[in-house]
Amino acid sequence: MPPKRQKSLEQEGRILLAISSIQKKEISNIREAACLYNVPWTTLQRRLNGDIFRIEQRANNHKMKQNEEESLVQWILSMDRRGAAPRPAHV
Repeated sequence: MPPKRQKSLEQEGRILLAISSIQKKEISNIREAACLYNVPWTTLQRRLNGDIFRIEQRANNHKMKQNEEESLVQWILSMDRRGAAPRPAHV
């Protein structure tokens, strides 16, 4: 049996193909596209309305925004290059 993640990536590929077909007006109906590409029509409908693939989403329990986190990492690496690695109290 293939791993679950492998299945979800295969399904994600089919969803992207279905969305592409709908956007190019090759298929006019969401249910028809879902049936043709063997994906749940509700998932396809949510994706067309702007939902993001779960693996690509940022977790809910982060204390900082992504750009703040990236800035902090860059600052720590910058301090380390200068030979003054910051202590946890400084961070």
